[in-house]
Amino acid sequence: MRQWKDVSGIRGLSDDRIVVREIDGAFRFFGTPWAGEGRVAAYGDVALKALAFIHHGSENCIRPISPASALKQLMPTSSILWFDRSSLEKTLSFCHDLVETIPAFEIHCRPDPSAADLIDQLLS
Repeated sequence: MRQWKDVSGIRGLSDDRIVVREIDGAFRFFGTPWAGEGRVAAYGDVALKALAFIHHGSENCIRPISPASALKQLMPTSSILWFDRSSLEKTLSFCHDLVETIPAFEIHCRPDPSAADLIDQLLS
């Protein structure tokens, strides 16, 4: 995100922790007050249109992935209360519904501003 800060049209809500909620049958993405290295932490929310798992690469490319692959990449990044069975079941169900509903992609990109074109391509 640090490389994309100055690219027109891209506004980050967070470069570290985010919250995803389902509201009235639609998934929404919320910024949080916890900033990462890029110091991006903004109040606000947007409709979640895609899940994007970003990886460093030698070339910029996007590829769609299956719900199973998305779930596999989502789980290590999620805050899950493994010790609380009720919360665990709700979280796992939520994550399953999320990857079954929202299209998911792997983005492989060089760590420079040219990668912002991929995000623009994904969102259009």
